[in-house]
Amino acid sequence: MRYNNEDAPQFRFLRTAASAAAVAVPALTAAPARPHILYIMTDQQHWNMMCCMGNPHLKTPNMDSIAAAGVRFDLVYASNPVCMPARTSMMTGRYPSHFGMRSNGAANVPESALPQAMGNLFRRAG
Repeated sequence: MRYNNEDAPQFRFLRTAASAAAVAVPALTAAPARPHILYIMTDQQHWNMMCCMGNPHLKTPNMDSIAAAGVRFDLVYASNPVCMPARTSMMTGRYPSHFGMRSNGAANVPESALPQAMGNLFRRAG
C-alpha cells in the first residue's frame, strides 16, 4: 500500500499552521494581525529531557515556561533517527525515504518539494 504523503501528520500540521498564519484577525490598524509562531526544535534530546516532562535532575525553567504557555507535543515519533533526514521530514512534511535520504550527507531534496516546505508556506502566508 502506498502512503499518501499529503495525508501525513507532518503535512497536515504544516498545512494547518500555514492556514492559521494566513487568517487575519481584524485589528485597529490597516495591517491585519497575524499569529506569532515560534517553532523550537532541540537537537539530540530524549523525550524527558526537560523538568516539565518529569525529569527531577534537570532545571529547564525557560523551556518549561514556553511549554506551559504554548503548545507542547508530547506524543510524537521521529521519521528517522538521523538528524538531517528527520529535520528534512519536519520541514517538508515528507518521509526522508521519499527523497532517498538516509544519512547526514548532502541534501537530496528536489526543487519540486520546496514550495511545500514549512518556511515557504509561512512566507506565502505573510
